[in-house]
Amino acid sequence: MCEFISWIEDDGKVYLFTNNELNTKEGRKIQKGLRDNDIRGHGVIREYWGLKGGTQKECENFSNSDNFPKKIIKAVKLGQYSEIGFNEELLNASGKKEYLKIKNTAWAEYEKIENTALAEYEKIKNPAFWEICQTSQRGTG
Repeated sequence: MCEFISWIEDDGKVYLFTNNELNTKEGRKIQKGLRDNDIRGHGVIREYWGLKGGTQKECENFSNSDNFPKKIIKAVKLGQYSEIGFNEELLNASGKKEYLKIKNTAWAEYEKIENTALAEYEKIKNPAFWEICQTSQRGTG
């Protein structure tokens, strides 16, 4: 599986797949046959741009912008990866604080819903199981 952010370098050019490519007719067509994280991969870049060769590259170390081609840095700054992937390291201090606040609130809500659903399931699981057992026993008598 490719990491966020992936690109291909071929003949001195850098090929990406960003929101710009995703939101084209060809990009939407490619997306339909993909699993969740495939959208950030080299296969998508190759298919969209019709590439056969080139060097596949990827990096998830956002600590230094030198890790990425200038074309990617520009795309990140313009928000052109918002539909492709996310890395918390792209956020500044206030962004990280806000993200964690939202993430923690959402996670707490998820756990509340999950625990409620699990409790409901447990309430009906055992009686339903025993009802099925009793029915099957009567039927084999």
